[in-house]
Amino acid sequence: MALKKRFTPKQIQTSLTTQTSDQDTSSKKIERPSLSIVSSASPITTITSAITSENHTQIQGSDEHLKKKLVCYHRINELYQNENLQMYELMKGVLEILAYGVCAEGGSLWIYNQNKNNITCKVAIGPGSNTVEGITIPFGKGIVGWVQENKRSTIVNDTSNDERFSNTNDIKSKFQTTSILAAPLLYNSESIGVLELVNRKDVDPHFSETDRHFLDDLATIAAMHIQSSRTKKHNETIMTRMKTFAELHESFCSTMDMQELLNLILEKAIFILGAEVSSIWLEEESQCGNECFAASGPTKDKVLGLKLKKGVGFIGWVIDNKKPIIVEDCSKDNRFSESVDKKIKFATKTMLAAPLLVKDECIGAIQIINKKGSDNLFNNDDLDLLNLFASNSAMYIKNARLFTAEKKAKELSALVKISKDITSTLDLDAVLMSIVNLSSQIIPYDEAACSIEKLGKDSVFELRAQTNKEKVDRENNKNINLEMIHNLFVKEYLKHTTNNRQQANNKEELLQIYIADATTANTAIAESAGSADPSKQMEKQTEISKEIYKYLIENNLKSFWIHILQDDQGAVGIFSMESVAANLINSNKQELLPLLVSQSTVALRNAQLYTTIPSNDILNNVKNNVTKCFSYEYLQTVPKKKLIAVSTAIISLVIAFFFLKLPINVDTDIEILPVVNIHYAQVKSNVEKIHVKEGQFVKKGTLLINLNSTDSQIELKQKEYQWQRVRTEMLKAKSEQKISDYKIKEKEFFSLNYEIELLERKIKFSKVYAMNDGVITSDKLNDLQGMPVNYGQELIKIADMNKIYVQFQVPEKDILAVRVNQEIKFKVYGGPLSSFGDGLKIESLSGEGTQVLEQDKNRYYMARSLIDLQKMHPNTNSTANSNFSALKAGMTGRGKIYTDWQAIGPSIAKFAARYLMMEFIF
Repeated sequence: MALKKRFTPKQIQTSLTTQTSDQDTSSKKIERPSLSIVSSASPITTITSAITSENHTQIQGSDEHLKKKLVCYHRINELYQNENLQMYELMKGVLEILAYGVCAEGGSLWIYNQNKNNITCKVAIGPGSNTVEGITIPFGKGIVGWVQENKRSTIVNDTSNDERFSNTNDIKSKFQTTSILAAPLLYNSESIGVLELVNRKDVDPHFSETDRHFLDDLATIAAMHIQSSRTKKHNETIMTRMKTFAELHESFCSTMDMQELLNLILEKAIFILGAEVSSIWLEEESQCGNECFAASGPTKDKVLGLKLKKGVGFIGWVIDNKKPIIVEDCSKDNRFSESVDKKIKFATKTMLAAPLLVKDECIGAIQIINKKGSDNLFNNDDLDLLNLFASNSAMYIKNARLFTAEKKAKELSALVKISKDITSTLDLDAVLMSIVNLSSQIIPYDEAACSIEKLGKDSVFELRAQTNKEKVDRENNKNINLEMIHNLFVKEYLKHTTNNRQQANNKEELLQIYIADATTANTAIAESAGSADPSKQMEKQTEISKEIYKYLIENNLKSFWIHILQDDQGAVGIFSMESVAANLINSNKQELLPLLVSQSTVALRNAQLYTTIPSNDILNNVKNNVTKCFSYEYLQTVPKKKLIAVSTAIISLVIAFFFLKLPINVDTDIEILPVVNIHYAQVKSNVEKIHVKEGQFVKKGTLLINLNSTDSQIELKQKEYQWQRVRTEMLKAKSEQKISDYKIKEKEFFSLNYEIELLERKIKFSKVYAMNDGVITSDKLNDLQGMPVNYGQELIKIADMNKIYVQFQVPEKDILAVRVNQEIKFKVYGGPLSSFGDGLKIESLSGEGTQVLEQDKNRYYMARSLIDLQKMHPNTNSTANSNFSALKAGMTGRGKIYTDWQAIGPSIAKFAARYLMMEFIF
């Protein structure tokens, strides 16, 4: 790129030749060129062209070069003051002015890259500048490399005789370099780059020492501005990253969903590090390998779910060694696994990876690949940043993983309970209602429905049960359309499984249709579960899918799931769910659905196969025998003595049946349990320090936990300062009789009083003290260290050693006979000769039945009685009470609850009535 003519304009040449005599010139003062013609926002071309348009009428004689360079100083200063110019645009303008100042044909700016140990041309002007810009040379090579290495300027007026010079670039650009002037960009005695000027065009073609000093001076100023720009950019990057980290805590606390949290972490990591690809790998529960749980970038779909053996690749090394790594060229590292790149068809060039550590336990690693931008290498600052980011993210990932596992366990437990409730009865209507109502405990649908085959009509199904409805409204248009969809689905299923053998082989794929979001497509998107080719399944289900989509639109629904309940004998029923929200069934729920469908199918089939016990025949036989025994003819044949004896016995039994009372006590297993006091968080904060350990004995008033109150204390100081200021202003307004101002300040004063009181209370509650003497029973107490807690969250448990209670496990069949204030007595297996309970009574009954053993089909309720060991004295009248101190938490035994005396007849009648109602009515 030839140097523009504005640097050697004809006006300057004319000005130089038409100047007055040397005598007149020497008598004039050297004035600073007028800068008024170039504004701070002027473009570079205007600034450089202005050099040739003013003040040069004064340039002549021996002071010509001095004045010329003085103009350059001022123009470069103006460039530095232009805040609208980018750094390399600014340097290009500086180069153009420098080239003009020393009459050079071209020039270039080189920046040193410390990480790569090379130097790169960032800006070039003059002939061949397009070829020179962007090239990189090793440190110390060439004239530029020599200047960078030695940190001092140099003049080469004959490049052909200088062994440092290489004409490689001249050959490429078809340009001949004859002379070079180069100076280092020194900042704090360190060279950050080089300024180079080539080929002096003046009368004297050689660069002079004056030119060298001129370039040294301006190079020093340029270095300062370049470093200042770098520092500013670096500070902006730091501020952006600090802001990102400040938002991390709030963002991470906003969700406990594992996948959502991982995606959020990757989004933040990509943002602060500026990379192409990122992924999070977590160690498998079996600890045999590592699996990619989240990814971003073009290879996301190919990497997700990928598993690597333990120790394989960079990820395996990071997890095993618990150390972060930075790799500038992955292909040259023996830890690099090329098989992964080949599998996903991606080129991994440079990479960062950091372990996810939680208290020296590595749960996985986060990987960042291929940095974006011109400088595509990660540096140690990036590695430190990623390591810090990973350490902040690890605890949240572990908590989310534990939460997901706990949630999954609860869902499986709920599924087991639902399965038990569904299969606990053989009544068809009860099974149907259980299916459509209890399933909502694991699938968050708005409404579910179930249809079964109509009696006497094959392959015709009628709607028999809906969520929270005792009876199906058959006049409702919505229900009519839903029943039509159920029958149409069965019809489509039977057609494709009977007429097409290939479809029959894969008929399991046609049993269900799931529409995740009907609003995201012009037509319903129906996907068969597990189908290898959903598009083919869509062709076969077009009619049913259109009807479902129409049904969803009419009823403002988004998500729909339908499944045929089928076993080896054929279709048992049809089960459907619908929701006003999208994505009714996520990946976690898909694992539970097959179990729910299987149990529902079995329960429906058993209920349909169940035939009612022929109670009518039994009752007819009883009726005939009773009629025969009480007939007149039969009584005539019975002797009178026998008749009187039988009659007396019957009357006695009847009297005893209704009037004889017996104690019906309840014998149950008992357990001695401690009274546990739970301390809850009274403020929202972070756990700063835990002063006790599990199993430690503490006295009442002992400091247990410190919550972080730094922010509250700072805010309290600010509020107190505001309180003093407002109080002074309020008193001043009162003294000056400014009633309106006084009222405003008074209101603000009372408001600050209230806020200060709240802050003091918050600081007070940041310290948790023991409410009683006892032993710490909280497990995993150390896991609370540094964790955020919310108001009302459980913090710590203390077992009161002076109070225990005896807990009776009352079977469900006996719970109606047990009431509060009934007397008790019990023995423990540790002391079978001692009896306890004189003076003790039932104090509470729990309302929720629990199952003691998995194989035990009975359900139990808990009855409790409190024992205060401090109130039990040895000199009491009861010898049993003196032994209460021998009771220890954890003991088990047998106990008795003394119930009211009840007549035999009513008790038996109640039991029989309850049995008949449960078996025949319900």
